[in-house]
This record gives sequence, structure tokens and C-alpha cells, in this order.
Amino acid sequence: MLTALPGRLARRCGPLCRQQVLLFGEADTASAQFSGGYNHSQIRWYAICALLGPHGWSYSRSAALRRASKKQGGSTQNTKDSNPKMLGIKLYGGQHCIPGNIIVRQRGTEYHPGANVGMGRDHTIYALTEGYVKFAYNKLKKRRTIGVQLLPQQPAQQLRQEQTALRQIRLQLP
Repeated sequence: MLTALPGRLARRCGPLCRQQVLLFGEADTASAQFSGGYNHSQIRWYAICALLGPHGWSYSRSAALRRASKKQGGSTQNTKDSNPKMLGIKLYGGQHCIPGNIIVRQRGTEYHPGANVGMGRDHTIYALTEGYVKFAYNKLKKRRTIGVQLLPQQPAQQLRQEQTALRQIRLQLP
């Protein structure tokens, strides 16, 4: 059967490759001897045997043939991401707030509005008056509420002096 190989391919095939041709190409070589010629699949198979060399015996006939002309691209998953929403508590209990300050950004009503606060359509709780933030828990309704405790009535000049003094301490000015 091996004598039916063309001379060039017979020289390039090692002994293991010849055994492979005997194992996997038996039907092809028998038909080649019967018909007296080679078909395209036989010539391709013998050429692959010649290129693989002596270590080509470990590959099967179907694995050795390359079918695709172009390498396929891989697919990707989980590559899209949404922008952060910056949810959470913005002002804590006891902190000073002015009208319009956002106290909590939330999804749903984890915290419910109390006195002197409003709730936006995205459930954001914000201050309606100037004062201090106060968190409370309503035991009857089992809800956490947020309110704004109003400032005691003081003359505007005294309040301004206190704010200036606090600013100087914070900025460490003389």
C-alpha cells in the first residue's frame, strides 16, 4: 500500500506517519489501488502526514484537517456597566441644613419624610426649612423617619456672629 504514495511524499513521511497512513488511510489506499489513482482527500491526507512528521501519529485524521479559512472571533459578556447613582445619606443626624439641602437619596422609601422635609418623585428627601437633621423611628408604623428640627429663634445679628466665629475656628484665622 505504501508504494502507492508519490515519491516526494514517501520520502517526507517518517515511519510513524506511514503507520498512520496504514491505520487511517486504509480505505483510501485500497480504493486508490482499485481505481489506479488518487482522489483529492488522499493527496491532502498524505500531505498532512508529511508535514506533521514523526509526531503526527497522535492526531486523528479529522483533527489534522483545517477547515476554516479565517479564525473566529470570541464573544464577550458582562462588558456594559451603568453609571453610579450616588445613593445614600448625605446629611447625618445633628448636622445643620438649609432649605433645599438633600438629606437622603434612596430607591424606594427606606426612610420616610417627617416634619419640615419633602420627598421628590425619586424618593429623595430634602430639607424645607433651616435647622438640624433628626432621625427617628416610629414604633407603631415600624418606619424610619427623617425630619428637620427648627433652630431656636435668635436675632439675625447674633446668629451671624456665631457663624463667623465657627468659620474662623474651622479655617484657623486670627
